[in-house]
Amino acid sequence: MRDYYEILGIGKDASPDEIKKAYRMLAHVWHPDKNTNSDTNAMFQEIQIAYSVLIDPQKRLQYDNSKQNPFYDLLQAYYQQAEQERQQERVRYEEARREARENYRIRNEKLGEKHYEKNVNFYTIICWLGLFLGSLIIIDFILPSIESKETVVWRGGFINTNKRSIPVSREFAQFTLEKNSEIIVKFTPIFKTSKRIYFEEEGVIKTTNCFSIYNVFSFFLIGLMLTSTIGLWNEKKYKLVADMGIISFILLIINLFIVLSHKWG
Repeated sequence: MRDYYEILGIGKDASPDEIKKAYRMLAHVWHPDKNTNSDTNAMFQEIQIAYSVLIDPQKRLQYDNSKQNPFYDLLQAYYQQAEQERQQERVRYEEARREARENYRIRNEKLGEKHYEKNVNFYTIICWLGLFLGSLIIIDFILPSIESKETVVWRGGFINTNKRSIPVSREFAQFTLEKNSEIIVKFTPIFKTSKRIYFEEEGVIKTTNCFSIYNVFSFFLIGLMLTSTIGLWNEKKYKLVADMGIISFILLIINLFIVLSHKWG
């Protein structure tokens, strides 16, 4: 291989400007469009290769080192091969990690699916219970209410009468009704849940809603019906049934607590 400095006709300490100047001059002389000699193409290619190496500081340094040390190219090839092997090993390691993570995820999904499939009947029963309780609460609301004339014996966050505790707003309980005043309570026939209160104030009959599953806490009832229905509607999607079953169970307990805590005492 010819010396690149000799090809461009410059010294080994030539500056970048000198390299460019020599290249322009030689390229003008040996360009195939201007020189028709048979060896023009080969010479022009050598000029381009020499210029591309010497004009780049990193390539020029490597070229100079290879000229000074006959083993430089061999060492460079060895280092490059070692680096390629390290890169390949790193790639194999990352691929092995990804594969291990994917296998772990698939294994857990399969174990989860087996668990959900094994216990799908249990979650389905919970959904049926949730749907049953929700339907029963709605039917209880639709059925004709029962009226009861009662006497207020205590006021706080609840109104305590001689028969039951009625949840209402604290402001209403403390500032609207007087102790020993007479009220009429409408409640449901099944769970005995208070729905409305009728009372007399300055000779006028007034009414107010009670806090119950039918108004303030109705979103728990709606959630129970919705999750139970979704769980039963998608019986072949075991994970979805399990998720809906768990949520339905929590909502079922909450609804039972709200309903039973307001029943006739």
